[in-house]
Amino acid sequence: MWSVMAIKVPGPKPIPPAALVTTTPSHPRAFITLPISELPGAEELKVDDKVYLQNMYGQPFPARVAALTDTEITFDANHEMAGKELNFRIELVEVL
Repeated sequence: MWSVMAIKVPGPKPIPPAALVTTTPSHPRAFITLPISELPGAEELKVDDKVYLQNMYGQPFPARVAALTDTEITFDANHEMAGKELNFRIELVEVL
């Protein structure tokens, strides 16, 4: 595993590209499947539509329609960047 601690200041050090790429996993428990009959208007939604759901305290949170059948709808409440490759470019300027 590569570490930023390997960089000496001053002077740049090449950073291996693989060290600056990460994938944030999506969490399986953030997928919520409900009967369409419990959600008025849900029959008009399509896969990939973005909606807001409410938690048990009434606070809204974003979700995406992940799957849809005649009787059920599955929402993905993971962060929109979950499961995607993230690339970073860093420059170490100073060590305190």
